[in-house]
Amino acid sequence: MAKILIVEDEFIIAWNIEEILQAFGHEVIDTVGSGEEAIALVAEQKPDLVLMDIHLQGDLDGVSTAKQLNQAQVRVVYLTAQADDQEMQRAIETNPFGYILKPFTHEQLRTAVSSALAP
Repeated sequence: MAKILIVEDEFIIAWNIEEILQAFGHEVIDTVGSGEEAIALVAEQKPDLVLMDIHLQGDLDGVSTAKQLNQAQVRVVYLTAQADDQEMQRAIETNPFGYILKPFTHEQLRTAVSSALAP
């Protein structure tokens, strides 16, 4: 199926997402906790999809990272536990392929990933 990069700075959540995606038949190419790591891996691995937490470690948050990934034409689905109107507007401006609020169900994750990967 698809090659997916998980960008999530909370280890337990990242591990859970990885397990769910693998159960759906996807290949998780890596899990990283910062935007800087994500940008480097996208250039190297060229994933089909990036699941991006909005709040990350380091200098780049998820929205700033996604803006840079847009140049690489990578599909991004945001993950977040909370989002205010200003943050949502910033995220929308990056033209994401989806948005998932935490906590989410397996089915919500499956639906968002399937929609983002649709031709």
